[in-house]
Formats: sequence, C-alpha cells, structure tokens
Amino acid sequence: MSTLIPFDYARFPVRRSDAPPLTTLSPDVLLPQLAEEYVFAELCEAVVLAFAAEQEARLRAMMSVSEHVKRSSEDLAAQYRQRRQEAITEEVVELAAGVDRETGS
Repeated sequence: MSTLIPFDYARFPVRRSDAPPLTTLSPDVLLPQLAEEYVFAELCEAVVLAFAAEQEARLRAMMSVSEHVKRSSEDLAAQYRQRRQEAITEEVVELAAGVDRETGS
C-alpha cells in the first residue's frame, strides 16, 4: 500500500543538470498544479491496479471452473463407458442364456 502524503521523494530519482528546469509558471502556481497531477496519477494507478487484480481473480476463477468441468467430463465419460459395458455384458449373457434354452430343448 502506498501513501500519497507525505510525498515519497525516494520514488523518483533526482536528475542532476547544470541548467534549471524550464518553466513558464511561477513556483506558487506550478507546485499546486504538480501536486494535483501527482494525486491524479496516483489515483489512476490505484484504479488500474485494482482493475488488473479483479481481472486476475476472474481469470483464476475461470481456469478453476474450466479444470473442474474437464474433470467432471472425464468422470462422466468413464461412467458412460462402464454402464455401456455393463449393458453389453448383460445383453451377451441374455443372448447366451437364450441360445442355451434353444439348444437344450
């Protein structure tokens, strides 16, 4: 978590230059505008980070659901194959029993 006030000077490296910065505004006008822009940029960063975190959470949830659906699909396919095999076995047993009755008569 970052704080807006007090201003964190360590966040921005100081550039050393022989020439002073070029400004057409007096420091009394420039400083409030810079502070306003700084607060606005910090709020925008917070909104973007919150949005990214929300999207990441949604992606993780979708991946989890996708994995669950895949496992469920595999389980259902295995159950289908087992029941189909049981039905085939039952039919073969019935056919064999019918053949035994016909040949035994």
